[in-house]
Amino acid sequence: MFWNTDIDFANVPELDLLAIGAQPGDVELSCGATLHKMAAAGYKTGILDLTRGEMTGSGLAEGRVEESKLAGAILKVTWRGTLAMPDARLENNVGARMTIAGTLRRLRPATLILPALNSRHPESHYAAELGWEACVLSGIPAADSYSLPHYPQRVIFSAEENPQFVVDVSNDFDAVEQALACYVTRFSNLETVIEKYKTCLRYLGSRTAVTLAEGFTSKDLFAVNDVVRMDLKTSW
Repeated sequence: MFWNTDIDFANVPELDLLAIGAQPGDVELSCGATLHKMAAAGYKTGILDLTRGEMTGSGLAEGRVEESKLAGAILKVTWRGTLAMPDARLENNVGARMTIAGTLRRLRPATLILPALNSRHPESHYAAELGWEACVLSGIPAADSYSLPHYPQRVIFSAEENPQFVVDVSNDFDAVEQALACYVTRFSNLETVIEKYKTCLRYLGSRTAVTLAEGFTSKDLFAVNDVVRMDLKTSW
């Protein structure tokens, strides 16, 4: 890997589900309830924040990381790590791609959630782009000689608009509210932030006959063999 990071890669778990966000708090506002639901179902879940969020809000980077750990505990994630890339200065370059690819090769998630493909925020846009391209590198044996190659079985993207499918999170949003409340150095208008996100989930829920739903999309088509149990798998 080419980017300096404080993550101890000698002691990381293999995950069933990993979500990547540009900075602490982003995952909570895109798929946090889904992570909580999957953790409650017994899956090993994780969050990878690409930056410490030092350019957002009023807190120092160290404080934001501590807040993210508290939030992760509320969402019951198995693992949370921060790559400490420069906030508000993310770039799609070989160092960033290789760093994320090396992280994927160690965490070995079966499913990966990336930020929305059509995100209007530059940091989330780059996080989605970097995450997707890092998946390709992660599966190339010769990418590095320190870890085994790994392709996630499926890669999906958060989607508040025009999702391909949704997850019923009606019973999991309380955990998201509690997790977001941990970010005292980021959100000065927390109630507004929560209500805005909840409104999006209410809309998606109304389209699928549930109270609240988080939406997702994929670059892949659904190859369906069983219309009773439909499974999504990424084709590399």
